[in-house]
Amino acid sequence: MRSSFIFALLTSSVYSVLAGPVHERVPISKRAGPVKANSYIIKLKDGASKSSHLASLLSGSKVAYTYDRAFQGYSAQLEGKALEYVRQSKDVEYIVQDEKVQLETFSTTAQPSPRAVDHENPVLFKRVNGTGVDIYQIDTASRRNEYSIWTGLTNRRVYTPPTRNSADAPSGELHSYPNADGNGHGTALASLIVGSTYGIATRANITAIKCKSITSIIDHSTHMIGSTGFGDDGSANLSDIIQGINWVITTAAPTGRPSIISLSVTISGYQPFDTAVTSAINAGIHVVVAAGDQNVDASTISPARVVAAVTVGAVAANGSKLSTSNFGSVVDVWGPGKNVPVAWITNPSAAVNLVGTTSSAASNVAGILAVAIDNHGNKSPAALQADLKSNGKTVNGFLIPKVW
Repeated sequence: MRSSFIFALLTSSVYSVLAGPVHERVPISKRAGPVKANSYIIKLKDGASKSSHLASLLSGSKVAYTYDRAFQGYSAQLEGKALEYVRQSKDVEYIVQDEKVQLETFSTTAQPSPRAVDHENPVLFKRVNGTGVDIYQIDTASRRNEYSIWTGLTNRRVYTPPTRNSADAPSGELHSYPNADGNGHGTALASLIVGSTYGIATRANITAIKCKSITSIIDHSTHMIGSTGFGDDGSANLSDIIQGINWVITTAAPTGRPSIISLSVTISGYQPFDTAVTSAINAGIHVVVAAGDQNVDASTISPARVVAAVTVGAVAANGSKLSTSNFGSVVDVWGPGKNVPVAWITNPSAAVNLVGTTSSAASNVAGILAVAIDNHGNKSPAALQADLKSNGKTVNGFLIPKVW
């Protein structure tokens, strides 16, 4: 009896040694919203070898993106033993479900004939052109509109890179999406940033990639128009958006050119999204984000809660808070969000009013920052954010930025 017990104990010890150390399983951060089935965003620990980790993944692991500038990590479709292996890896810091995101929808009303610069509006009246500044718009692409966006400008073009839909396509197969905005959101906001009729930074470069799954960016033209990450239905996965930010950092940071990211997507607090935006700012890229349109404290919303980002709330024409705009201490400045005239996608001379959104407010501020850089030279994101606020004007308790 005693010898049998000792034999069992020794056998158990041998198996434990052979199995090696058992690491605590990394929990999966679940999301309340809709998620991409079996898709996860994995952040690796500082010092972990990403190449070694990826090489060790079990058969059946489908890696969609590898991130190096947004953070060290990747996104992948994982099930069963493949997922369990990642959860037990000592390399992994955290695992989050890949949530699906939807751009805030906005209503439009018919817009009278396009107006020129409004001389009663100090922002539009004092605007200049933002020459030499690169703006990266993460949205739904944009239609090249004859009078509202590109009047008198040349060398602007739409570029759509080849893409691989990792959920549906065999590895290496490419799918292209139309190089046009079938939604309207991107066109409207681009016209506020760089549009010749409604925009502020009328000579800034606006760069974008329209796709839902980005694998490579072939070219960076000096003048491009479009967006990163969203389809014509205004939806994308967070893994796509993070890959877009990763690409912007990789592309923009080495050039030394002043660069701005304009982001209108918001989501309930999401750590990988915040980390990616923070990495862009740490790389010297100015990031302007919408506060969101849920009428809640923006400190609960990503990436609005990123302190180093320029977070923009929305006010109505009378200077009161737009009823749907998020609010709170993380909101840096406020911009126009009610009945804002913009270009539209229905035809080359289409124009409408946006009824209410923080997206338009953020786009307005992105244009202001581009003009400020043109006027005074580039600065660190923190310094430019401070200048934006110090040169603004408080109206009804809301800090409204202006061109300086």
